[in-house]
Amino acid sequence: MPLKIADAAVGTFDGVFEQFWSEAEKNKSNLILFLADKDPSTSLSWCPDCVRAEPVIYKKLEASSDDVALLRAYVGDRPTWRNPIIHGGLTQGSSSREFQH
Repeated sequence: MPLKIADAAVGTFDGVFEQFWSEAEKNKSNLILFLADKDPSTSLSWCPDCVRAEPVIYKKLEASSDDVALLRAYVGDRPTWRNPIIHGGLTQGSSSREFQH
């Protein structure tokens, strides 16, 4: 089955996540991949770990015979991410959501 991918930025995450969550029961697996934004000068993530990991992750997910949905959540550009206070007053590593299905 094809891999279904949705993209969300910090400002669009809530709406995209609600849509992603509403379709979750249709899939065998639903995954969220948190990534650093792409650097406009290179079209690659500013995070070297993301650059190394993304191709491996996509290759494994695309090889799956199951219905898999992936939400790519872009967390922001480098200057924003390096700031200890992230949008909405959340600090790195905190979450404002509780997930139940």
